[in-house]
Amino acid sequence: MKRPRVSPLASFIFKVLLLLPVCLAVWYWLLTPLNTPLAWLSDFILTTLWGDVIEIVQLIGHQLDVTTLLAPPGEPNNTRATVILEVNPLIYSYSLPFAAALILATPVTWVKKLIALLIAYALLLLIQSWGVCFYIAKSLIYGHGPEINARLNIAPLSQALIGVAYQFGSLILPSLSPIVLWITLFRDFVLSIAPQVGILEKDSTRE
Repeated sequence: MKRPRVSPLASFIFKVLLLLPVCLAVWYWLLTPLNTPLAWLSDFILTTLWGDVIEIVQLIGHQLDVTTLLAPPGEPNNTRATVILEVNPLIYSYSLPFAAALILATPVTWVKKLIALLIAYALLLLIQSWGVCFYIAKSLIYGHGPEINARLNIAPLSQALIGVAYQFGSLILPSLSPIVLWITLFRDFVLSIAPQVGILEKDSTRE
């Protein structure tokens, strides 16, 4: 008796479901080395573009600590006390294990998988830094009262754009970027399992 043939799509989904918990566990175990470049990149971006506000961004444990040059509300500007922010990078980096599961489940050679993992990490690092940087900007603008906001001297339109960029970086990019990245890297495989492929083939034979 012949065994029923498993479709490539069903096989792929099954592998993703199996690999995802493993990738999540490895991701959580490697949080410090994976998030260290995120701290470096966020620090470089913020101290370069906002050097009169941000002193340093550093990874402390599993969170990012942001030391600013702003005095707390009610304190004079020349005080030694500064506003310090804490950022949870897990909010922006959970796309890494999802992308890893999609890549490892794709039926290609291990060399291609390794290259895809490196590309995915590099690109997702940029997306994570987007989320972290705009979260910090949003927190300073909206989270510390009008006195800090007045010291920042940011135009209302720029404040609104920062709010939109924060929402985009925290809600949309982390969830959609792994899928878009996987489709881009493995377009041939995606087309092979897409339901539209049969329609495209029929249309091409008619022509």
